[in-house]
Amino acid sequence: MGRPKYVLPDNFNEVAASYLRREIKYSDAVKLLNMARGTFLKYVHMK
Repeated sequence: MGRPKYVLPDNFNEVAASYLRREIKYSDAVKLLNMARGTFLKYVHMK
């Protein structure tokens, strides 16, 4: 029961690491992953 778990894209860890190292911008990371902005921030800050 409940909402199904979100399946992260295969390249999430690479893109999130680049974002955290400030190599790419937030908007570019979201476009690369094809994710919603809130979902991206939620999973980036869980790392």
